[in-house]
Amino acid sequence: MIGTCAQHRSRYARILLNGTARVACDQIERVEDILHVSEAATGTGQRTGAGVSFKQNIKLPFLRLYMAVSRWLPRVSSPPPAPREVRKALLMQFGGIGDSLRMIPLIRMLAGSFPAAELATLTDQSPSLFDLAPEGFPPCRHLNFDFAHGILRKLRRIRELRRERFDLIVVPIVGDGFVEVGVLARLIGARYLAGFDLDGGGLIYTHSIAFHSDRSILAQYGSLVGAMGAAGAAQNIPLRQHAGAEAAVASRLQDAGIADRPLVIVHPWVGHHERFRAWPPARYRELIVHLVGELEVEVILVGGAADREKAGSVFGNLDSRRFHDWTGELSFLETSALVARSRCLVCNDSCLIMIADALGVPSVAIFGSTPPQQVLAEHSICRAIVTDVELACRPCYAHQSLFRYRCSHDFRCLETVRVERVLQTVRAALAGVAA
Repeated sequence: MIGTCAQHRSRYARILLNGTARVACDQIERVEDILHVSEAATGTGQRTGAGVSFKQNIKLPFLRLYMAVSRWLPRVSSPPPAPREVRKALLMQFGGIGDSLRMIPLIRMLAGSFPAAELATLTDQSPSLFDLAPEGFPPCRHLNFDFAHGILRKLRRIRELRRERFDLIVVPIVGDGFVEVGVLARLIGARYLAGFDLDGGGLIYTHSIAFHSDRSILAQYGSLVGAMGAAGAAQNIPLRQHAGAEAAVASRLQDAGIADRPLVIVHPWVGHHERFRAWPPARYRELIVHLVGELEVEVILVGGAADREKAGSVFGNLDSRRFHDWTGELSFLETSALVARSRCLVCNDSCLIMIADALGVPSVAIFGSTPPQQVLAEHSICRAIVTDVELACRPCYAHQSLFRYRCSHDFRCLETVRVERVLQTVRAALAGVAA
């Protein structure tokens, strides 16, 4: 009797979620009619700074309410879809470049188990990112959704995606945006919705599995797809070099006169939450001085266009003919090609670790708030460095939901990582010493 009541509670909750999604989508055109004056006034429909602040102020209580309800309601287990039931499948990911790259082995798993299905990804990244997928990769459309767009454009995009009529949506999302992306998946709609029951917040999905803080994210992404009936596992990310990018990098190295020199690539930036994930740039500068002076390697600094100003302020007066600042001058595909030609990559917790792993290039990565055993693939060749100071607070961010990004310990997890230790690790990597 108790079990039956629990099943009814869970079933009614899912009926409510489905009904809410249908009502939201049915009202899109009405919302557009009501708000079109606002869009015309701004010309773009983009969010203003005030809008972002208002959104941040009102969103958190609703997220907490959803998580509380989700933890209270039980889950009702149901079988995964049969291959014949899945004609269209969608993989959703908005965690950045690294998480988008983690989709590549998942696409292969889905293609092998649902051979008749049309596959697609939905990310906020450029489709060119998937040009790094290996030869013979399964056909897959790469769709885009930009959370930075205004409400009207987002609603229109949801309506377009809803018309795709996906049968299966897999949402391997943890950490930031976990609930929001789950809601987006529910609005797009599919008979089968799969995601993580992160911190008990998986009610929004028809199928969910637990997320573990001490296991590789990539392996757990594979387990999620496997729970939907796909065979295989996600143990690594197979990538290839892009021919055009490889040629462009080879030409640039030749022009710089360093094509035959040993290269160390340094990427001192992160895409977000810099204080929690980035070793101080001044430490990188000190490290580079040692690399070019003691190890006599060519050091190339890389990063995006947004990092150019910071690179100039920190590394601008670094006087050495063996130091080359290429920040903001390479595309992501070209950066990947440059890593492939290097002897070692030095970086923070970033997507370039995955590139180096896939291409067999040794890497040295400094980790602060995040646990390496979770971020790295199970067979990664990256040499992860964490502080050798005992800190009870570390790691504080294991991709849990509703993390507030506050530190009461002056970011000691990063501040206490010594340059000498990183230098010693790079030296071992260049010497070919096993990690």
